[in-house]
Amino acid sequence: MSASRTKKERQLAAANGLSEKEKKALKEAKAKKRNHVIYAILGAVAVCCVVALLIWDNGVIQKHTTALTVGSERYGVTDVEYFYANSYSNYSQYLSLYGLDANSDLTEEEVYEGYTWDQLFKDEAIASLTNVSILDQEAKAAGYTLSEDGQANVQTAVDTLSTYATLYGTTVDSFLKSNYGKYMTVKDYERIYANVVLANEYADVKADSFEITDADLQAYYAEHTADLDTIDFTAYQLTIARTETDEEGTVVDLDEAAIAENTTQAEAQANEILAALQAGDMVEAAELAAIYGASDLSNTSYYTSYSFADWLNDAANGAGASAVLPNLNSSDEPVSYTAILVNARELDEYHGADVRV
Repeated sequence: MSASRTKKERQLAAANGLSEKEKKALKEAKAKKRNHVIYAILGAVAVCCVVALLIWDNGVIQKHTTALTVGSERYGVTDVEYFYANSYSNYSQYLSLYGLDANSDLTEEEVYEGYTWDQLFKDEAIASLTNVSILDQEAKAAGYTLSEDGQANVQTAVDTLSTYATLYGTTVDSFLKSNYGKYMTVKDYERIYANVVLANEYADVKADSFEITDADLQAYYAEHTADLDTIDFTAYQLTIARTETDEEGTVVDLDEAAIAENTTQAEAQANEILAALQAGDMVEAAELAAIYGASDLSNTSYYTSYSFADWLNDAANGAGASAVLPNLNSSDEPVSYTAILVNARELDEYHGADVRV
């Protein structure tokens, strides 16, 4: 028999020899002792809960919770909220143009179906923070540190906080929390801003380190002429009628003979317009296009969706190049003809454009 069991039996035997009054007193004493233990445990739990709530309210837990990981670096809610605020600020002056009320719930307002403004700002915040992080990590690996000008820039930004706070009649802490989330502090703001400045500096340093020769630029231009050139062109497209509407208003297909006749006519009209373009008579070309019901596709910014895009993107078709181009369907049958003339073709070389751009 175990010692604990022997002890319990002795206690039971002793209890059996007690009076009813003594048994009741013993029972109450045990209950009181048990309650003290329970209350002590509950008290300890309550203290822990209060401490946890205080820590949560101060943002300690949230600030140290990883919201985004980029490479070997982890970032908290405060970092993401900083870039979220910047993303929102970039759109703020245009929000009304998109029909968005700045005071509305961004998680409810949709940019398009199934995608809210809140998600857009979050996605842009993550993309911006990721870019900054990658550059900062590369800078660190290369031993690059913030320049004196960069440090001065950061200090100016921090010092300016008090100016803005005074302007809006509030404190620096309140100003930061109002604009960058309730967990933002001056220390966090300075750290994040310094990371942004470092990323921008290192991006410039990295770009300047590349040695690009004129031959390199010309080779790149030759390979990407269609993407880089600005093309001034005039184009009129004549669609070949393949259907007609009868007297009852029903659309019916034309027979092959009628379609062939319309095809010949459209090609002839396109050539007539082209002749006017080649002669430099833009007025006559426009008048003919109007008479023949041609669509004016001149200098359309989305020309890449049209059948003449490949011809227009060909660098061999410089200023003065012209043609009547058929648009073929899947059966290699023409559905339209386009009279097109390249007025000018050149590479924009405005001030400020360099290889980094």
